[in-house]
Amino acid sequence: QHKCQICQLRGDLPNQCHYPYQHQTPEHHQCERLHQCPKTCSMCQEPCPIPFDFQGHDQHRCSGTVCWKDCMFSCGRKCVTEDHDHDSTTELVQILKGTETQSMKRHLCGSSHRCLVICDTPGVSKQEYKTQQKTWQTQSGEEFLYDHIEVNEIRGECENVIPPSQYSHDQSNKEHRCGGQHTCRERCQDCNAFCREAYGHTGYHQTLHRNKDQHVFTSTNPLEQIEIQSNENVIR
Repeated sequence: QHKCQICQLRGDLPNQCHYPYQHQTPEHHQCERLHQCPKTCSMCQEPCPIPFDFQGHDQHRCSGTVCWKDCMFSCGRKCVTEDHDHDSTTELVQILKGTETQSMKRHLCGSSHRCLVICDTPGVSKQEYKTQQKTWQTQSGEEFLYDHIEVNEIRGECENVIPPSQYSHDQSNKEHRCGGQHTCRERCQDCNAFCREAYGHTGYHQTLHRNKDQHVFTSTNPLEQIEIQSNENVIR
């Protein structure tokens, strides 16, 4: 008994055509098996479940019914919108991350999120101190090693919580506050340290002095010289 040709859909053994040998109709050779479509879903790249045949099909869609995209807040959860085609229909929204405004497609997981915006409340919320050794040379040419302390302002993140199904808390509270106590932004003219009084205070500024980089020592006697001495990395 002669066997017909190999299935033209598959093209390898043992998938032989199940029609009679030398059949005239149909014109193609096809085995009895159902062949999976080699294409992937046009939305999510999952395998297309529609059987592959000689008629073919233009749309490749998997059996998914919900959105396949990740939450726009990068929380590790998926968007919960019940529309597999949601990514092509959802709106573009403007969100703040840090100090930058970004345009993103609205994909939300259904959970609450911490605000990603840097605190914009006036004043200094946090300070960062960096210590490094520097060399100071006196007018007489003598050199001293000393610990130089640099202080910079750090802005904390907003402590507000964004409600589920929303991408911003602006609807109820437009302020971005870190929750910390904000101090005065004025710096000492001698050492560049921040004032430690509350933001908006009245009266004199106060601080804990560090290296007096901008301090100038003077003498009323032009014939005298000020002697600089070093004692355990403290210059006196």
